[in-house]
Amino acid sequence: MPVSREALIEFLQAAVAAPEIREELKASATSPREIVEFAHDYGYHFTEQELQVELNRIFDKFPALEIPPGAGSAEFIIDEMLNCCEIQLL
Repeated sequence: MPVSREALIEFLQAAVAAPEIREELKASATSPREIVEFAHDYGYHFTEQELQVELNRIFDKFPALEIPPGAGSAEFIIDEMLNCCEIQLL
């Protein structure tokens, strides 16, 4: 596994397992770039493209993420993303 993919997996696992990281991520990131920057601040180094590829791999194993109208806030989407990652990664 490439080092950056390993860092991405470790970051997602940390965000799933540590409520303080999860809450801070939900409160501060509103785009893939901001998720990558947030991860860099915690010492995890990967690109936006690597994030997208890994999330696509994870989500391909599940039905489409249902986001109800009006619930499309970044916080809601990040929380749902981490819920799917939790099932796949832990």
